[in-house]
Order: sequence, then structure tokens, then C-alpha cells
Amino acid sequence: MSISQPGNRLWIAVFAYLLIAGGTARAQPEPKPEGSADKAAEIKILIKQRREALKTILDLLVAQARTGRGVDFHSVFKTQRELLQATLDLDESPEARMEALRDQLKIAQEFAKLTEAGLEIGTVSQVDALRAKVGVLEARIELLREELKAKTGK
Repeated sequence: MSISQPGNRLWIAVFAYLLIAGGTARAQPEPKPEGSADKAAEIKILIKQRREALKTILDLLVAQARTGRGVDFHSVFKTQRELLQATLDLDESPEARMEALRDQLKIAQEFAKLTEAGLEIGTVSQVDALRAKVGVLEARIELLREELKAKTGK
């Protein structure tokens, strides 16, 4: 296992970021629901933590792509889908869900632009560029669904 391999560098970068950025977060106690019997509240907290961790990973991957370093596209696409699902799993207000979906759409659009630019210069495959486009479409579909639900009051 070599540090110079792109996949290993990514995990080292993620680990370093979590050590630096997560150091302050770890100093604060994790919010716990009152009473251990409140499993629903605990699940909600865990889903929020999962969503935040996935958002951080996706931000790091997009930042890595922005700097021109090699990116594991499969990791980006998988993280985008997991983040989308974690956002939808949260039973928050429609406004909060739409805000999170808008944020995710912006990230997906930025990554799609980066992959399109890479496709033009031959550093990204057409399959990866199309997968990035699918990520944008999925985020946009879920945002539109959420906006429709908010309008109809469902």
C-alpha cells in the first residue's frame, strides 16, 4: 500500500481533514436525546451526523477535483447518492430539506462542470461525465419533488 497511489492519498486527505476539522467538533459533547428510550430522536441525530460526514467527504472530493488532482469518480458518485438519501431520510421541515437539496444540487452541478471540462481535454471518460450529469439530474428531481410537496402541503 503506497501513499503515492491516488486512492490512498484521498483517504489520507480525508483523515487529515477530519483530524483537523473534527478536533473542535469532538471537543463538544455530541447531542443526545433525553432518555435513552427515545430511539426516534437518537436515529434522527445519527442520520444528521451521517449527512454531515457525507457532505464533508463530498466537499473534499470536489475540492480535490477542482485542484486537478486525481479523483476516484466512483467515490464521488456513491457519496452523492448517499448524501441525497441521507437528506431525504431526515424528517425535517420542507424548507430545511429544500435548502439541503439546493446545496447538494450546486455541488453536483460544479462537479459536472469539472468532469465536462475533463472530458473536453481527455482526462475524464464519457461514462464519468454522464454519471456526473445523472447526479445533477437526481438532485434536481428530488428538489422539484420536495418543492411540489411543499406547495401541495403533503
